[in-house]
This record gives sequence, C-alpha cells and structure tokens, in this order.
Amino acid sequence: MHFFDGITSLMQLMVFFLLGLLCTPSRMLSVALPALLIAVFLTFLARPVVVALLLTPFRAKLPPTAPGLLGRTARRHLCHFRPDCRSQRCGAAI
Repeated sequence: MHFFDGITSLMQLMVFFLLGLLCTPSRMLSVALPALLIAVFLTFLARPVVVALLLTPFRAKLPPTAPGLLGRTARRHLCHFRPDCRSQRCGAAI
C-alpha cells in the first residue's frame, strides 16, 4: 500500500505543478475576486441545494445544518483540535 500512496502523492504534486505553469502571476489579482465568489457560491449554496435535491426521492430527513458542507473525514480531523475530543459527545458526532 505504501507504493500506491507514494505514486498518488507524486501525481498530485505533478498536477499542481502543471496547473502552476498555466498560471500568469500578473493576471492573478484580476481573477482572484471572481474565483473567490465562485468558490463561495459552490461551497455554501450550490452544494447544499444539490444534496437536498438528491435526498428528496429517499425522503431523508436533513440535519439542522446545511448538508454536505463538511464531510465525515473532515469532521473527524477537525474533532482532534477540539478540547473535548476524547469525550463521548465528540465521538458521537463522528
């Protein structure tokens, strides 16, 4: 399994390097605001709406927070930064 982890890391590094070659530093400031607005729209509006629409046929009850904003893996990693991480409450949230 270590081999595939290494290859995956190498490929991710290569993708980000190649994307960086396409970047023009003089144009970065002019596209920063539109890119940030698109990212905020996709994160906080489009994704929760799509998750809600996809769950509608299954008649699933949505949690009180916006669905799809924070996945299980991210929640597990963020839990380690909380002071009550070892408590039962934090373990139940995962």
